[in-house]
Amino acid sequence: GIFWLCDKTLIVQLIHNLYENAQKYNQPQGWIRVSLVREAEQLRLTIENPSLNTPADLTTRAFDRFYRGDSSHARQIDGLGLGLSICLEIAKIHHGSLSLSVTNEQTVLVTLTAPIA
Repeated sequence: GIFWLCDKTLIVQLIHNLYENAQKYNQPQGWIRVSLVREAEQLRLTIENPSLNTPADLTTRAFDRFYRGDSSHARQIDGLGLGLSICLEIAKIHHGSLSLSVTNEQTVLVTLTAPIA
């Protein structure tokens, strides 16, 4: 029951990038939890996955261009480190915000919040 007036192409790219990161940086035999809820006149999309060896600076640098986390693991994973910075710009275009946190259970939680109207 959530209807959002948005740029479909950009939002598909945002969701694809977030889901792809959850796959790439997941632990073996891991899982991905996706949630979409409406809160008043905004939506909140969260994507969560368990992660091993989360870099200490992930929460402060995740949206920096070309940031790839732990360099010893980054070489094994395709990408240029632009995905999350692009996602942040897409969120801003839609008057939203994007955040990343690491929980006490060592899961990475990415949250998009945006007005529905």
